[in-house]
Amino acid sequence: MLCKKESNWLPMPEARRFDLALSVAVTGCADFPGTRAVTSAARHVLLGIVALLVGCGPLWAQGTPPPAPATIPIPEIAEASERVAGELRALEKRLGPSEALATIAAKLPEAARRAAELQAATGRVATGPVPPDIAADLTIKGQGLRAQFSDWQDTLTAEATKREKDMRALAETTQVWEVTAAQARAADAPASLIARIDETLARLRQVQGRVASRRAEALTLQEQVVRERGRAQESLDAFAQARQSTAWRTFLPDSPPIWNAVSRWQGWRDVVARAGENLQDNRRQLDAYLADYGADLLQHVLFFVCALAVLVHGRVRSRQWSVQDPARERVRVIYARPVSAAIVASLAMVWWIQPHAPRVVLIVLAFVALVPIVRIANGLTPRALHPVIVAIALFFPVERFREAVIRDPGIEQIALLLASIAFTAIAIVAARRVEEALATPKAHRLAVVIRMIALPLLAAAVVGSALGFTQLAQAMYSGVVRSVGVAMPLWESYWVADAVMADGLRSWPLDLLHMVRRHRSLLERRGEVVVRWVLVGMWLWFTLRMLGLDGMVSSMVQNAFTATLAYREFRVSLADVVALAVAIWSTFALSRFVRFVLDEDVFPRLQLEVGLPNALSVLVNYLILLVGFLVALAMVGIDLTRLTILAGAIGIGIGFGLQNVINNFVSGFILLFERPIRIGDRLQLDNITGEIRRIGLRSSTMRTWEGAELIIPNAQLTSSIVTNWTLSDRQRRIDVPVGVAYGTPPRQVLDLLLKVAGQHVMVLANPEPVALFLGFGDSSLNFELRVFTDQLERLLQTRSELNLAVHEALAGAGITIPFPQRDVHLSGAVPAACRASVSEAGEAPCGDGTGSTKSPTKG
Repeated sequence: MLCKKESNWLPMPEARRFDLALSVAVTGCADFPGTRAVTSAARHVLLGIVALLVGCGPLWAQGTPPPAPATIPIPEIAEASERVAGELRALEKRLGPSEALATIAAKLPEAARRAAELQAATGRVATGPVPPDIAADLTIKGQGLRAQFSDWQDTLTAEATKREKDMRALAETTQVWEVTAAQARAADAPASLIARIDETLARLRQVQGRVASRRAEALTLQEQVVRERGRAQESLDAFAQARQSTAWRTFLPDSPPIWNAVSRWQGWRDVVARAGENLQDNRRQLDAYLADYGADLLQHVLFFVCALAVLVHGRVRSRQWSVQDPARERVRVIYARPVSAAIVASLAMVWWIQPHAPRVVLIVLAFVALVPIVRIANGLTPRALHPVIVAIALFFPVERFREAVIRDPGIEQIALLLASIAFTAIAIVAARRVEEALATPKAHRLAVVIRMIALPLLAAAVVGSALGFTQLAQAMYSGVVRSVGVAMPLWESYWVADAVMADGLRSWPLDLLHMVRRHRSLLERRGEVVVRWVLVGMWLWFTLRMLGLDGMVSSMVQNAFTATLAYREFRVSLADVVALAVAIWSTFALSRFVRFVLDEDVFPRLQLEVGLPNALSVLVNYLILLVGFLVALAMVGIDLTRLTILAGAIGIGIGFGLQNVINNFVSGFILLFERPIRIGDRLQLDNITGEIRRIGLRSSTMRTWEGAELIIPNAQLTSSIVTNWTLSDRQRRIDVPVGVAYGTPPRQVLDLLLKVAGQHVMVLANPEPVALFLGFGDSSLNFELRVFTDQLERLLQTRSELNLAVHEALAGAGITIPFPQRDVHLSGAVPAACRASVSEAGEAPCGDGTGSTKSPTKG
């Protein structure tokens, strides 16, 4: 053999073992002639490869060198130069005067001044309790400034980003043309071509400088805006912290009792001076808001015009509604005052159109809507409540005057006491008249709310202002008054929305939908519930905002929702639980609505086989539920890949204890796709008969004729013998057996039976009725009338009517329905009593000498 096997490698030196292994790898032999030479050569090759790898490692670590900049071929330089010139002209056009930057640069000094004033005002009120009106003003100012600075910051960031991209593109293009210029000079290109290249480079550098200037302008403004936004945010944070730290002082007396208020009188000059300063401050706020958000007022006017057009259209349409339509009387008041209703609706939408409007803007809008609010409220309430409504409406401007003008501590305390007493009297009268004039459960609940909540707060405000608890009294009094002031226009907006919704559900194209025509009242009720809850949320938000408590409440809610409960790796928060609940509820609501739309407006317009709409509806329902469940899990941060563990557990459960459940589940799919049983089919299962009302994935529901709801597992419907009387059609045969006396002509009976069948309206002409002579019975000739009907709901009634008609027809024709005849045999001698009775009757003897007798018997 050419190869010689080594006996033992372990005692060999390490170098020898390496040579043998290399020899085996190269030649396949441990000792082959020439193996040492081959092994030596292989060793040197491997050492060279290792040295090469070690030497090139640093070069590979540095990465691939950047590619050389592309150059423009000399024949294409002229065309490329024209193309670059066009792009530069377009870029210079975009670099024209920026209206957005100019507006920000013009408004920034005034906004910075207001941010400085806010910071100073926050510092002044940080040492004591903050009145509700001042708290609301400061909060609204700070939020408005922060929102304005945020909008400007977004605009400037987008502008700087665009200019940064332009700078990079210009730098790359300039580099390409520089390399192209060097290549052209090296290739002795014509002087005119080199001049064109130099001209293009000069233009590129010029535009690059303009872009750099615009970017610097945007970045400079951005830095200033970010600094001012930070100042506004610091003021809001400091103000919120100061309010939280000094909130307990609200429950302490901060003024002398009311009988010492006159001693703090500072004179009319100080009152007039303070009022003038307040009015000037309100005017500056209004001017600044109009300068910053003037477009929002135009949007408000546009919304008013649209709302007025919709209400006028509804007013014209409502005259065409049916007299019996319940919505006609309900929306009469709104459509009788379309201008006032449009104004009230516009006032209610101020939260959406002007979310950062200061309090002075809200006051102006409220004054504009004061008369429309009174007109609509008087139309919606009985006459006994009109004085209360007018008193509340007149109380609003008086209250605004007190807050805006009176700033003297003594006079302010006296005015607060008088205002609290006046509004308490109005609340007492309102509670009594609401319960007497309306006399409804809702009116009773409203009266209870006034007596149990509003009156105690107002009474506390009266006592607090008299004893010197001015801040506490102001908070309670303002809470009630402003809550009522917000509730009235929102309550009227509910009726405006109800009128618009009623008109929309009766107008094209919604009136063309089957679900609207059939379920209009249901849709109106559901829509009213949604509108009601939305307006309740708006009422809470407006009230908190006007009291300056929106920030505190939102912070508390946020802290409560973000609090996390952790156990090892499991973490859950209230926000996750609420999000999961809302997602699941929304999924079920969406599923019900989609099925409602499919069943009412989609499937009836399609030519589908019987049972297919129900199958599609069920599948869509479960598909939406599955997707919604997965989305809900993703919303709360549950990793869906971990559901494989749950799937494995479910698999084990299926193998041990869920065979029946899965069997029923699969059987449900079989019923849905194969459709041997459909909704409305008449089934007979063993000795139970009824109508299928529901087919689910696990079980189906059958309502028996006795009225019971029978829950049937789907597996029983697919694996047992089930009689479906309506699978292919709804025809059902009715059999009427008849027996007549011997001697009756059979053909006469058959003609009578066919005549009876032909005269009944529930009997089908096809298949034709059949009258059969079945044979000779013990006591009668047996016939049977067989007819078909498709009115399964009246099957028993039809059978009863046919039996009655056959009986009347036979009786009218003089045909007798005999009693069953029986032969009775008597054994032994004939009794003397029988012979005597027969002889007296003059009839044949009781017996024939054989001891037997015949007697007709019933039954």
